[in-house]
Parts: sequence; C-alpha cells; structure tokens
Amino acid sequence: MKLRQRQSAEPDAWKEAEAYGCDIALLEENFRMTPKQRIQAHRSALALVEKLEEAMGRPHDKETVIQLIALKKKAK
Repeated sequence: MKLRQRQSAEPDAWKEAEAYGCDIALLEENFRMTPKQRIQAHRSALALVEKLEEAMGRPHDKETVIQLIALKKKAK
C-alpha cells in the first residue's frame, strides 16, 4: 500500500505541511505502525527524555521535552 496516493486536492495540503516544517516521512512512518506500536514508541521516547532530564538535573516540563525530542529527531 502506498501512503502517498492522495486525492487531487490533498497533495497541496501535504506540500504546505512540508513547507511549514512538518516531517511528512515521520508521519508516514507512524501511519505504518499499529496504535499499540505508536504507544510503545511514545513510551520509549518519554523514558529517554526522563533519563536525559534526570542526568541534566532538570525538572520535567513540556517545553524541555519538546526540545529534547526535536534534538533526537535531528540526530537520526
């Protein structure tokens, strides 16, 4: 199954999302996972963030978590 098969109006929305900075490849990768797999991936990412937070001696806050996840994605 090809995920990029879309109706005629949709490619523009996907292009706009890419131009805005959305990682379409990551979205498509997540679409291939089951909900259970996505939850497990989220839990793993959260565990990593918590370990990094603990190692850095910082409290857990939403903004820091978002920044750390973005750094992890850039490292891939």
